[in-house]
Amino acid sequence: MRIGVTGAFGFLGANLVANLMARGPSAGEVVAFSSRTARNPLFDPALTTAVRLDVLDRDDVRSKTRGLDALFHFAGKVSFAAREKQATWDVNVLGARNVFEAALENRISRLVYVSSITTLGACIPGRSIADETNDVYATAARNPNSFRSADEALAAVDSSAAGDYRFLEKVRIAYYDSKLAARELARNWHRERGLPVVLVMPGTAVGPGDVHYDISELVDRVFTNRLAVTIPGASSFVDSRDFAEGASLAWRKGGTGESYIISGRDEDNLSYRDFMRLAARVARSQGRKVRGDFVVMPRWLSLMAARLLEATAPGSKLGSTLGTALILSGSMVHRFSSAKAREELGYAPRRTLEQSIADCYEFLCAAREDGLIGRPRQAAGHSRHAARFYH
Repeated sequence: MRIGVTGAFGFLGANLVANLMARGPSAGEVVAFSSRTARNPLFDPALTTAVRLDVLDRDDVRSKTRGLDALFHFAGKVSFAAREKQATWDVNVLGARNVFEAALENRISRLVYVSSITTLGACIPGRSIADETNDVYATAARNPNSFRSADEALAAVDSSAAGDYRFLEKVRIAYYDSKLAARELARNWHRERGLPVVLVMPGTAVGPGDVHYDISELVDRVFTNRLAVTIPGASSFVDSRDFAEGASLAWRKGGTGESYIISGRDEDNLSYRDFMRLAARVARSQGRKVRGDFVVMPRWLSLMAARLLEATAPGSKLGSTLGTALILSGSMVHRFSSAKAREELGYAPRRTLEQSIADCYEFLCAAREDGLIGRPRQAAGHSRHAARFYH
């Protein structure tokens, strides 16, 4: 059996590859696709078939996925910068479209598409914890997505494929809308073209494997006492290794056309402030002297500051990352249950969130020693982590 993994050296992709390889020769050959990063300490690339792949090149995707029995599509772009709207859309939507098309043309029998809990929107009023039935288009939820129906999202896919991006003018969070559009495309092609897809929606992953200094930056800043303020909102957290096991189970046991939330325990649905408090407790248990609480900047004040930054420093790194899209994202409440995955796949989170945080920081320190991640710059302040941390 030949199993392909796009984004194989990224945070979640590397955890999945490590999970597959831990099963030994019975798992078959793992084809590790990458576009840029081709190293992650979680696995030895020499034990895989490492292949460069540009998901935006239709012919490249078609030719290099030929002969696969299964394919996991992890590759994507997470950005909240206004100047990267089209780039984010292209990778997450047109790239996914190329992968879906290749899966059909090459008769790949099983495709696992890694989506996001953001495609479900915020919890509908009256639900403390939501599931796969949460309606992102419900007006009561007041979600920031620009599409009000699956048909609108699919129309945007067709428009971009034809080179028309005018719809992006009304898009507030390109990452959200791109993941939503790709989800609708996967579901539509399953219904109309028989795409053998299983969708998995990870929560905010924490743990080893983050070579791009994303979630590990937030943990790092708490552990080194360089973070005092956060944004309102909440997320559903999951250990990166537990997510990999859930994705593997979805490949082996998931129903074609079905969607599965793969997150942690119900108690791992936390506000960002509470997550940071938990990280601080883990840091103090290791003898570190760090603050134990954090100030939550109100949404209205955060948006005011973001608009000011966008107006006065639109081309700066700070202005492009700490913009309105990031604040809108970080103010949302994403609390989700993995009950369906537990019942249908036998999924069960094994690790506590405290362990995930500790292992995340340990991996970060080792990656720095190996030169995979640079040393932090004090002048960077506390904000850069936000560009990818908030789902």
